[in-house]
Amino acid sequence: MEFYFFFKLIIFFINRFVMSSPTIVVATDTLPPGVCTVCRKGKIKNSASCCTWITCCLLLPFGIVPGIIAYCCCCREPKCTNCGYTA
Repeated sequence: MEFYFFFKLIIFFINRFVMSSPTIVVATDTLPPGVCTVCRKGKIKNSASCCTWITCCLLLPFGIVPGIIAYCCCCREPKCTNCGYTA
């Protein structure tokens, strides 16, 4: 009976300390909103493309509201201020 307890104790320590698998820790840094994911230095700004300006000029005779909607909503592309990356 004492041998069985001693044997279980040895197996417990072997499994616990010797045969334990290594722990892998993966650190992920979360970027604040608006920071470029490529260079991590610049800010992502929405800039108007050529398509935006053409659409805005074509819709301007129909009123100011369609031109504003075209400028604000439709054809804007995010661009990094540091590296120029466009998403």
